[in-house]
Amino acid sequence: MGVALKLNMPAATPKTMFRFLVLVFWTQYTVLSFVEEVIERLPFVSRFAPFFIPVLFMSLFALSLPYIVRQLRKADVLFVLSVVLVVVMTLLIYPDSKEYISPQLWRIFGMAVPLYFVGVIYDNEETKKDLFWCSLVGVVVALLYQLYSLASGRVLESDNMNTSYNVLPSVMYLIYWAIINNGTKNWIIAFAASALPFIFGTRGPIVAIAVFCAIGLIYRFSKIKNIAIKIFLILIVGVLAVYISSGNRILEWAEILSKRFGEIGFSTRIFEFFIEEDLAYLSGREDLSEAVWKAIKQNAIFGYGFMGDRAIISPYVHNIVLEYWCSYGVFAGSAAIVLTVVMPLKAMFRSKDTDNLWLIIMFTCMVFIKLMLTGSYVYEPYFYLLIGLCVGSLRKYNNPLKVY
Repeated sequence: MGVALKLNMPAATPKTMFRFLVLVFWTQYTVLSFVEEVIERLPFVSRFAPFFIPVLFMSLFALSLPYIVRQLRKADVLFVLSVVLVVVMTLLIYPDSKEYISPQLWRIFGMAVPLYFVGVIYDNEETKKDLFWCSLVGVVVALLYQLYSLASGRVLESDNMNTSYNVLPSVMYLIYWAIINNGTKNWIIAFAASALPFIFGTRGPIVAIAVFCAIGLIYRFSKIKNIAIKIFLILIVGVLAVYISSGNRILEWAEILSKRFGEIGFSTRIFEFFIEEDLAYLSGREDLSEAVWKAIKQNAIFGYGFMGDRAIISPYVHNIVLEYWCSYGVFAGSAAIVLTVVMPLKAMFRSKDTDNLWLIIMFTCMVFIKLMLTGSYVYEPYFYLLIGLCVGSLRKYNNPLKVY
């Protein structure tokens, strides 16, 4: 007598493909990047390794389109068409811009702009747990890979910026999870994960984590109703603040941690900044900013078009404000800056008392701190995801009679 086994597998519907799309996007720089490295070591298929993640992402996006299109509005199509129009106009007005725009078109319209659509229709409740586990696995895999590299005799980079920013979303999500769910275990996981970026020697991710943690802890503190507990916690924080600020505690800790990290083989760059009192060191970015600022003064009204800073310097200015001004002029660029800042703030206000609030705060901390220090909004996928998430939240928590 045969026994029929019923597998609890999700149906391959466009909605399911969208869910997989979100998970692939979230793990592309952590778990899937190591899968890509494995493919690079396989015979016959190693040459296809660089295409693995882009093809997987674009394929899932295409399979998700029926689900995505049903929930879009005219404004969403107009947003993408406006990006296309800006690119086309730049190519027509500044023919030389083709040299630096064309190579990036597949990243912009294949891997970045589609995240706007993902953000607009993203349902946090459906993938919240999935992203938690993906983030936890991503952090663990990143740490294990670094330990494996050390064990195999490799020397870690003193400033591994790419890896640090790649693991940042996973770390931030674990903090987000602790904020919305609270619990000692969740906070232990969050703080343990927050220590990971220190081994890569990059300041931006550490600043983003510190800001988000501070906001989250203040929020959790405000929710405590017991006055005695609040006073006790204030006293604890006050004592710690006095202890840390007295003498040369920070310098002493920096020297101790620098020594321990150096013995293990991790980067000591962050601690050296404290020891040398050089936290404001810009790694040469000030020269790029100065060159772009001079160019802005020469053409302050119209700017130099899409990716205009590339016409002045290489690779880019590492500052979203200067990038906007250089591309679109001071007036249009300033309007874009105001819109970019106001939209998340408005979405936060509208989505208060929901999980979406902390998701928006998380991405805002992560995206803007990064784009003020490095990277470019042009092909930063989390930038477009944040904009889409804000638009989606404004629609979801707004007066249903008003259309965005």
